[in-house]
Amino acid sequence: MQFLRKIFFLAFILPACLFALNYEVKFTGLKDKNTIQAIRRVSSLVILQKRPPKTINALRFRASSDVTEILKVLHFFGFYDAKIDIDLEENKNMVVVNVLIMPGVRYTIKDVKIYTDCLDKKQMDIESISINDLDLKINSALITQNILNAEKKLIFLLSNKGYPLAKVEKRDVVIDQTHKNALVEWCVNIGSFSLFGDTKITGLKSIAKSYIDKKIKWKQGQKYDSRKVNETQQNLLKTNLFSSVAIAHEDKVNEQNELEINLKLVESLHRYISTGVSYATVDGFGVSLSWANRNFRSQGELLAIDANVAQRLILGVATYKKPDFLRVDQNYVLRSEASREKIPASYTAFIYSMENRVDRKFSKRIKGSFGFRAEYNEITSSANNGNFLLLSLPAFLKFSSANNLLNPTHGQTIIYRAQPFKNTINSSKYFFKQTLIYNLYIP
Repeated sequence: MQFLRKIFFLAFILPACLFALNYEVKFTGLKDKNTIQAIRRVSSLVILQKRPPKTINALRFRASSDVTEILKVLHFFGFYDAKIDIDLEENKNMVVVNVLIMPGVRYTIKDVKIYTDCLDKKQMDIESISINDLDLKINSALITQNILNAEKKLIFLLSNKGYPLAKVEKRDVVIDQTHKNALVEWCVNIGSFSLFGDTKITGLKSIAKSYIDKKIKWKQGQKYDSRKVNETQQNLLKTNLFSSVAIAHEDKVNEQNELEINLKLVESLHRYISTGVSYATVDGFGVSLSWANRNFRSQGELLAIDANVAQRLILGVATYKKPDFLRVDQNYVLRSEASREKIPASYTAFIYSMENRVDRKFSKRIKGSFGFRAEYNEITSSANNGNFLLLSLPAFLKFSSANNLLNPTHGQTIIYRAQPFKNTINSSKYFFKQTLIYNLYIP
């Protein structure tokens, strides 16, 4: 069997490798980098370069078959008068395929028209929707992707203004070869003006409906606005209580011009247990155990208990968080902590603390918190033994314009923490602790 494999390799595979016609592809004549990159993505000469043909004629066939696809890409980017010339330059060990692109004049957008009647060409009179809102500009390059994106944005903007049933019935791009520009026309059926109707919620198992109602950004009878739908979906997903959130409306309005909304939810697991092992030069080897219920009392409240036992540290933390406390985007947090830290030849500390605070989101970029904290310290086996009861009013403020929470590439973040302390046992001393952090993200 191995002998037959060797014969097959020597007879078929080896000759193909030895006599393959290696070649190099060069695109010239076009300066637009985006268009060149798009051409390289569809070019058979580039895609199949590691599988070279055996003969020069086969290479010519491969090159000629590229012309149609390259022209499609050039038209897509507005080069409607483009021409292609391909020349093969033979060297000793390599064939150079020169693809000369003669792009001609790049076509531009002459005007954009939006009609609500395809026959009479009645222009749409929805206020506050202009060409600039569609991210199109007169005399800008006629790029097909920009036209498609503008069409999607047009439907989105109409949905924001109470027309979620709008749809594009016809799109025309009229090319003027004399003036090298084009007229973009859309015929849109805007549908009925719609209001938010009754909301039907399905999929709830252990979460109270009243909790969901707080997250819904619209009220029945209000003008339909898809931004409120998107915001509601994001708010529900951010709770980590659902693995899926789907919001859809019916296809027709009722007699009151209301659209019934269907909110379909799939609950995720609300309780979890985690364990781990750790090592730190200060604390030594340790083990940790955590338990949490993210849907305590069926209201999306968090109850979590964390324990960490190490060679020189024993720590226990209990946390309770009530979302939307007194108002939306405001949480109440109660945190209790107890620890024992024993550093040989240095000190032994027993620390007990409790903190009450309110976290609030003021806007998309600004959030903060304010609360009260009490901490009791019992220090022994040290040069400064004693008992201390510290009272403080911790405050926190954060501003962030970063484009991404986990992987920011531009923007800035400013974090300010302030915490006044006062000792109430054996002394009336107080001190003030402040922290200011500034991060600038440069791509």
